[in-house]
Amino acid sequence: TGADEGVALAAEHDGQIVGIALAQVDAAHGTMRILDVRIDYDPVLLDELHDLAIASALEAAATALEGRREGVTIAATNSTPTDVVTEMDRRTEASLVGRILGARPDDGILGEEGADHVGSSGVRWILDPIDGTVNYLYDLPSWAVSVAAEIDGVVVVGVVVAPALRETYVAV
Repeated sequence: TGADEGVALAAEHDGQIVGIALAQVDAAHGTMRILDVRIDYDPVLLDELHDLAIASALEAAATALEGRREGVTIAATNSTPTDVVTEMDRRTEASLVGRILGARPDDGILGEEGADHVGSSGVRWILDPIDGTVNYLYDLPSWAVSVAAEIDGVVVVGVVVAPALRETYVAV
């Protein structure tokens, strides 16, 4: 299509993540331009964020999947009648926030359903508790729990769990 896409590349040493490069890919021309390189991330911190993101997303996805079997209640609509929020969106976001802040109380949180916690650690979590709520509502399998962590405004970990499809995607 010629559209540019952003990618993050991780560098490892002895099984530890030691750096991240942010790049812009031009698929039409087969080129990549490095935008930024960060090598100052603590590999122990990245591992901690990675592990917490996966555990939180898997737990929330299991809760949402079980909740789908019990039936779905619409809690509200946002900008349009098809932009719905379910009770499970809110419950799943609350679960994610509780799990993350329970492990890392100094981190910030930004959640799609309204969670907003200012942190002091330089780490902020970005949450979409049910990405694809309309699919969830109509019992279609293409929905997921999405969790990302950023350090000083740079996303360093991302996890997407699509439990109805039995798929998990992780990026560091």
